[in-house]
Amino acid sequence: MKISIIIPNYNHAKFLKKRIDSILNQKFTDFEVIILDDCSTDDSRDIINSYKDERISLKLFNDKNSGSPFKQWKKGIEAAKYDYIWIAESDDWADLNFLYEAENILKTHQDISLYYSNSQLVAEDETFFENSIKKYTEDLDEKLWNNNHLYNGKDYVKKYLFFKNFILNASSVIFKKSNAIKSIDEIINFKTSGDWLFWALILTEGEVYFNENKLNFFRHSLQSTRNYNTLEKKQLRIVEKINVQEKIISLYIFSSSFIKKTRKNLTKEWIKNHSFKELFSRQYYNILKLNFYKDVSIINFIFFTFIYKLKFQWLKKLK
Repeated sequence: MKISIIIPNYNHAKFLKKRIDSILNQKFTDFEVIILDDCSTDDSRDIINSYKDERISLKLFNDKNSGSPFKQWKKGIEAAKYDYIWIAESDDWADLNFLYEAENILKTHQDISLYYSNSQLVAEDETFFENSIKKYTEDLDEKLWNNNHLYNGKDYVKKYLFFKNFILNASSVIFKKSNAIKSIDEIINFKTSGDWLFWALILTEGEVYFNENKLNFFRHSLQSTRNYNTLEKKQLRIVEKINVQEKIISLYIFSSSFIKKTRKNLTKEWIKNHSFKELFSRQYYNILKLNFYKDVSIINFIFFTFIYKLKFQWLKKLK
């Protein structure tokens, strides 16, 4: 078994050496490395070019920023030589046993489409956060993530992944190239939730395996968090969540009552995340143009939004 490792980078010069070294020093060594730089303006190019390891099969430097991490993913996936792919984000790093443990599982269970390990969140200064995927998934089925588990991919999506993206970052995941090639074009235009849809599409075929060991170190930037909570980003996140759940529903059999409940919950999420002043923005009316809302009356939609907002404000004051 061989693995293609893709490192998509943009302006992560200060983290890049640790990332590349954590790959080249893996206990498992049968892999190629593809490094993609998306027109960085820092010292990334010099750091990348300083590596002469023969396992680095390709270095690609964009002359213009692509504007999308998923365009870089596609470029790397299409260039990959091997059947399994690991997208190793440039600001993260891995335990030196990451690939070794993955390979032991994947060679034993060849129907696995997607393997992922638990992750340790770290700050930019590498201070550990007290995080746990168990805590993040406690509203789904906390006990499931207490241990390693092998699960049918379709059932996993329908029962768990439909509701939230608990696969915290790409650096924790290894997936089959054949499944990825079929799915990558679906996420090219996403900005925030493309990875969530990507995992769901890959799992329409095969099985999923979760390794409870924290073998991936996911660097969490406070600046990114602040940027993520702008009104524009919050709106985009909700719109993309609608698109993800709509796509998953199109691939599976769900009851009409479940679909209506999902649509109602998505509308409530929009309402909770907006003030009265922000509520009826242009983006709000754009939601009605999405297929998921095509049979919804605009009058009923506005009425429900207004009434629920009043109710939400009232309950907030009671607390």
